[in-house]
Amino acid sequence: MDVSVSAGIEGAAWADERPGAHVARAASFMLATTLEPGHLCPVSMTYAVVPALRHAPDLAKTCEPLLTSRVYDPGLRTPAGKRGLLAGMGMTEKQGGRGLHGTAGTSPRVTADPRTTTP
Repeated sequence: MDVSVSAGIEGAAWADERPGAHVARAASFMLATTLEPGHLCPVSMTYAVVPALRHAPDLAKTCEPLLTSRVYDPGLRTPAGKRGLLAGMGMTEKQGGRGLHGTAGTSPRVTADPRTTTP
C-alpha cells in the first residue's frame, strides 16, 4: 500500500496538472495489478472518489489534499490528524460472504427532492 500511494497510484493524478498524468496513473495501476492486486480496491476507490467529492466543494476542500497525498498514513485517527487518506466503502452482504458477484439488493428511486425517496 505504501509503495502504491508513494507512487501516486491512488489519487495523486487529480493534483497533477501535467498532460498525461491520468494515463501514467493508469499504467502504474495496471503494473500494480500484476505485482500485488490485493491492496488495489482502496487505491482505485480513492482515485474514483475525487471527482465525486468535487460536487461537494466544502468537503472536497478538506479531503482532496489528503486523498491526493503521496503519504500512506495507516494510523487510526480522524482525517484532520492524518497526512494522507484512502477512500473505502462499507458494505453488508446479506448472503454471508459468498463474494460480491452473488450480492443482491435493491435501492429506492430518488425523487426530485433528495431528502425523500419512493419505494
